[in-house]
Amino acid sequence: MYQNCTTGQLQLALQYELKVASDHIVNLINDFVNSIPNEVLLDAGDHNKKTDRPAAHLGILLKAILYGYSRRQFSGRKIELMMQKNLPMMWLVQQQTFSYHTINSFITSEKTAQLLKRIFIQFTGKLHELGLISQDALFIDGTKIEADANKYSFVWRRSTEKHQAKIEEHVGELYDELVENNIKSTIEKEEAKTIQGVETITDQLEKEVDQLDRMIENEPKIIKGGSQNKQKRRRIKKYVRKLKEDYLPRLKKYREQMATFGDRNSYAKTDHDATFMRIKEDPMLNGQLKPGYNLQIATNHQFVIDYDIFSNPTDTRTLVPFLKQMACREMFETIVADAGYESEYNYTILIDEFNSISRY
Repeated sequence: MYQNCTTGQLQLALQYELKVASDHIVNLINDFVNSIPNEVLLDAGDHNKKTDRPAAHLGILLKAILYGYSRRQFSGRKIELMMQKNLPMMWLVQQQTFSYHTINSFITSEKTAQLLKRIFIQFTGKLHELGLISQDALFIDGTKIEADANKYSFVWRRSTEKHQAKIEEHVGELYDELVENNIKSTIEKEEAKTIQGVETITDQLEKEVDQLDRMIENEPKIIKGGSQNKQKRRRIKKYVRKLKEDYLPRLKKYREQMATFGDRNSYAKTDHDATFMRIKEDPMLNGQLKPGYNLQIATNHQFVIDYDIFSNPTDTRTLVPFLKQMACREMFETIVADAGYESEYNYTILIDEFNSISRY
């Protein structure tokens, strides 16, 4: 076999080590995630029941997601593909790969949402340590983002209240008919308009039908002028069908809708948390209401310090809950917000609880 023994001959050495530029963003992501305490990451993981350890290293997953998002890749499949083909991503995750199921499960986990809040505290501390933010002021503003919901699947509070009042009126009319036909009820008329009242009346009518059935069995087969009990049973069955198949389901539906509304005036059937509001992106230029969310962001020196998402379309109702959930609020001396947050309630809370208010 031929062996090369020529001294000084040029040879090409293959380098298998992955390297990235020193100013690449993956270095910043790597240093930041490595600075997060391990106990913070371990608390956010779903542990294996047999080994009591996370199914995947959460630090690696967090690095992959942060880098993928920085490259506007929000799909689990695309992030998985980056792990296989993108050199900076391969360097960041140490050539490990995870399925898109694992990535999506990590993104949508409730523990991950809690982890992000704790990471924002770490991120703010890191920015302050590097001198990239100051403690003089915290700037708050909001924007509307469209929800991933059908824009024609709206439910309006006013419409629900209108239909609920009508169905209660129909129940009251049926109650009056029962009284006119000498069918006694153990509840009052106003109580009969509730779901429990309708169920009570239905049970009483069904018992009345059973009693009439027994009476009809003992009657002769032929009665001159017809059986009065059969006529009465026919009327009562009609009432029972109307109550069970129409009034009761609609009352339950309206009660569920009112519970979903909360303090809002609308919601989407395909996303109950989304509220119909005016979105800045209006290609039809007709001011159409669309399902969306009110995203609130706190910034300092163009860095996002904290965020939260609300279903309220107006900013006045978001300021106080946003400030109360903000863990790093005490780091900043002044809170700056525009006139869209102005209300007497907000002024009162800022003075009483936060002990500071300045007008500009």
